Amino acid sequence: MGAWQNNSVQYPRLIAEAHAAGAFTLQVTPGVDVITEMAASMDLERSDVEALIDRACDDWDAIKAELETKFESGSGAFTVYFSTSHEGKTTHHHIKRPTLKAAKIEALEQARIRDIPFVSVMKGGLEVWCTKP
Repeated sequence: MGAWQNNSVQYPRLIAEAHAAGAFTLQVTPGVDVITEMAASMDLERSDVEALIDRACDDWDAIKAELETKFESGSGAFTVYFSTSHEGKTTHHHIKRPTLKAAKIEALEQARIRDIPFVSVMKGGLEVWCTKP
C-alpha cells in the first residue's frame, strides 16, 4: 500500500494541513468557530477537540520526519514545486535537486526571490517538506 492509500498517514495529514490553513478558526455561526461547533457535535469539551487536533498534528510531524529520513536514504531526486501567476496566467514550476537538503535550500531561495509564501518539496508524489505561509 502506498502512502496515499494509507489512512494512518493521510488522516493526520488532512487534520494537520487543515489546521495549518486556518480551517479551525473559521466561524460557522457568527461568533462561534469550527472547534466550538465540533466540540458540541462530538459531545466533548473544546479543549478535548483541541487536544485531538494537536495529537493529529504531532502524528503528522512524526510521519513527515520518518518519511524525510526514508526518502533521504532512497534513490531518486527531490522536486521543488511552486506556482507563480503573471497577468492572470498560472505557471507551475518543478526544479529537481539530488538531496532533501539541497531541495530545502532551493525552496527557501525560490520563496525569497519570488516573494511567494508556499513552496513544496516532493518525492514519490508525497510532500516531504514545505515552506510555511
